[in-house]
Amino acid sequence: MAELEEFYTRKELMKIFKVSESTVIRWEKRGLIKKFKLPGSKKVLYRRSDIEKLIEKGIESGGS
Repeated sequence: MAELEEFYTRKELMKIFKVSESTVIRWEKRGLIKKFKLPGSKKVLYRRSDIEKLIEKGIESGGS
């Protein structure tokens, strides 16, 4: 059976990296992280695997 992917909200991502919302949005625009929107909702989610890739790339807390 396939393992379900874990998702985090934008606020959780901001807390993990200790960055502002504008920094997360900048990362999205630069293609550093992919956002997912639930159909019929404004809620933005991020895959745990993508967050782990950011960490591996060396995106640091407070970084651009």
